[in-house]
Amino acid sequence: HVSYNGFIADAARRAGMDVHIFCARECVAEVPGGFAMRGIFRRDVRNTPSPLLSRSRFALDALERLARRRFQADLAKGITPDIIKSEDIIFAEMLAPRNLAGWLRWLRDFSKEPLPNLVLHLGYASERFGADKEIPSLLESLERSGKFSRAHFASDSNILQEKYTAIFRRPVAHLPHVSSRRASECYKPPGLPVHFVCLGNAREEKGFTEILTAIDTLSSNGGLANARFTLQSSDPDAHSAAALAGFRSARVPGISLIAKPLDDESYLRLLKDADVLLLPYHVDRYQDRTSSVFCEAMTSGKPTIVNEGSFLGLEVRRQGIGWLARDRDPASLAETIRRAVHELDTVAARCAKLM
Repeated sequence: HVSYNGFIADAARRAGMDVHIFCARECVAEVPGGFAMRGIFRRDVRNTPSPLLSRSRFALDALERLARRRFQADLAKGITPDIIKSEDIIFAEMLAPRNLAGWLRWLRDFSKEPLPNLVLHLGYASERFGADKEIPSLLESLERSGKFSRAHFASDSNILQEKYTAIFRRPVAHLPHVSSRRASECYKPPGLPVHFVCLGNAREEKGFTEILTAIDTLSSNGGLANARFTLQSSDPDAHSAAALAGFRSARVPGISLIAKPLDDESYLRLLKDADVLLLPYHVDRYQDRTSSVFCEAMTSGKPTIVNEGSFLGLEVRRQGIGWLARDRDPASLAETIRRAVHELDTVAARCAKLM
């Protein structure tokens, strides 16, 4: 999210705007470029409940109510009318329903005229927005007060754009996913051995366990000639951590695990060194959403391995920029990796033309 904010901030400054970033109070990361950052938001208690609380619907509902009250209070205290000008644009990124409700309430209660423009960048899981009980009444309240024209909705998925338009019965813009301009500098022709790379944190929904199992399968069958693997395994969730503990190929030559987060320079170096990116993201989570790593792969001319039926899979099939594996199927992923080694030159040439 910090990197994404940096890309937006850079584009805004290049367009002649002054930029201020409001972030979490606990945020210690800095956005490159010397942008002013101000921590106003407390930790979202609903986002990361303990395993004990996660088993109780009553506890989760209580956390949801608390998170909503805290977010609304932080907005009211941190972004006051005296610091906002009428020509200002507030870009609120990757919102959950409770955040959207908070921003709509903030706009409803804003006491200064004329109003700023509020761009509400909607997060994923559209069904959560459709089930939210507060949002419809807040939208109606804004329309009655004449403030609704200052609220603008956006999604980075054209599939979700259609869903959100139907849910809100109001226009939703398609904002293409923003990635680093430097990603385009990471192109290189493929080499040998073929370098397969998994970027980002180790997450179950990103198919990290299937990647480990596929590599173990390839290793147990005599290995894969002309291939090597680098997997970013930092900050694993519980499922991925368990899979890492049982990863038999961890010490096999040609297989590297990166257990710490990468700074921007290290991340871009690894992206440039990659020949194929492994993105077997689960279809139930990525059926209608995109991925920053996938966008960086397209920008840098890197072929990808993705799951058939995902949003990424639709793009790969349409443009011929990678290979499709079956969802949550390590054996299919292993076979797809084998195919990629043999077909890389042709697919990589197509990716290079499209970047």
